[in-house]
Amino acid sequence: MNWLKVEVLVHPEAAEVLSAAMLDLSPSGIQVDEQGRNMLITAYIPDSSFIDDARLTVQDTLLTAASQGLQTGPGLITVTSITDEDWVENYKKHFKPIRIGRFLIKPSWEAVEASPGDLVIRLDPGLAFGTGSHPTTEGCLIFLQEFMTGGETVFDLGTGSGILSIAAAKLGARRVIAIDNDPQAITVARENAEKNGVADKIEFSVADFAAISPIGADLMVANLTAPLIIDFLEDIPGKVQGLKILIASGIMVEQRAGVIRALGKAGFTVEEILTKGEWVSLVSKLV
Repeated sequence: MNWLKVEVLVHPEAAEVLSAAMLDLSPSGIQVDEQGRNMLITAYIPDSSFIDDARLTVQDTLLTAASQGLQTGPGLITVTSITDEDWVENYKKHFKPIRIGRFLIKPSWEAVEASPGDLVIRLDPGLAFGTGSHPTTEGCLIFLQEFMTGGETVFDLGTGSGILSIAAAKLGARRVIAIDNDPQAITVARENAEKNGVADKIEFSVADFAAISPIGADLMVANLTAPLIIDFLEDIPGKVQGLKILIASGIMVEQRAGVIRALGKAGFTVEEILTKGEWVSLVSKLV
């Protein structure tokens, strides 16, 4: 079978909405890679006859994002045809074991021996939002290890692949509540939790944050984008009751000051900042 490899170079502000649209096109999932100050989103579509549909979907999504005030950046679209063998080898080449603190994140085909104390997270290709390789996911994983002591209720906003929920469960969370507005992401996240033996600790649901009823949680993690984080901040204290710690990521360096100002207005004090390349992760506490 021939596959279509669809690559789109886009500004980080539009990456999330474009990722969701491309995931609908691709049952195998997507890759999201940092390319300088932009993001390269890659999808594999198992039928070359859909080439026109793929282009139109991407173009329409970029136009919609721009109309909503999001920066779309270059918006460059590249479509190429590849074979089954190329598709498999591309994924295997892209996904390698990663160590982040106590976490060992690995695909199933990599025989990597865990060291004593390692917390192993198994993720395979096609698990779109979050493999640990991006600085924003890495920042959240580092802060979860630093600020969790065990027994917490954790709220994961925009769970994607479920990697942060799985990490929280492996760090001893009593309960994890995870939402995403993308049904496909929730399906993938549930499968990942089952593969990692923590499905009984995590409650996954398809939901928009604005529409959820108030919940109780000690710690919240939001690996989103700066505009989304700022939009949600005003509602967080009322929606997430008893919140002590907020871990926020998906923030570019030039957006850091704006997010910090918004955190202050919402009653949060910033405790720690981690910068990796162009990306910033923050930990703040509710006053």
